[in-house]
Amino acid sequence: MTNYRICVRKRPSLVARVQRIIDDFVKKMRADTEPWERRFAEKFGIVLAGAILMSEFGIGPWTKQRARKAIATLYRKARSAIVSIKDATDALLKRLRGLVKAGKRFPLIKKGENYNEADTWGLTRKMSDGNRAVLVPLSRFDRLVRPSAAAKAALAELEKRAILIKGADGKPTRQMKIEGSKKRHRYVCLNRKALLAE
Repeated sequence: MTNYRICVRKRPSLVARVQRIIDDFVKKMRADTEPWERRFAEKFGIVLAGAILMSEFGIGPWTKQRARKAIATLYRKARSAIVSIKDATDALLKRLRGLVKAGKRFPLIKKGENYNEADTWGLTRKMSDGNRAVLVPLSRFDRLVRPSAAAKAALAELEKRAILIKGADGKPTRQMKIEGSKKRHRYVCLNRKALLAE
């Protein structure tokens, strides 16, 4: 009963905390772009707030980290289940084609040439097989897919369409350090020719 009494005593301060947890969840899921997306994500944020507080008060047998991971996974699965992956991938490809053709957001960077990641969204580079690839940092890719919860499914769709270049380890992304980049990033590698031919 002690935990319940503590919870009741802290109730006024918990109201603001619960709202912060919900807002942080919505922002982390990148669902703060449109009113409908926000409302959908907020429902999962409410569940997350409850799970975190239950953990803190010793009512739930899980950690805060486990609660965050579980609710984020549930949200992504639920959100991707109510969107057409084909439509989300088509919209992504249309946007990427325009950006690649414009040449500013994904400039061609030759091996050994410095790359200024601050001014771009990725880069174009010749791969070891001689083909050109468009490299999109995974964090940027997640933001380009709408909704971002469908990003994983969009990767699978790109692989099915033979646009995605998988890593040597079979993963859908590659970890690389490009000259001029401050650290190694995980990139989504797309066959430029196949991307532009879509």
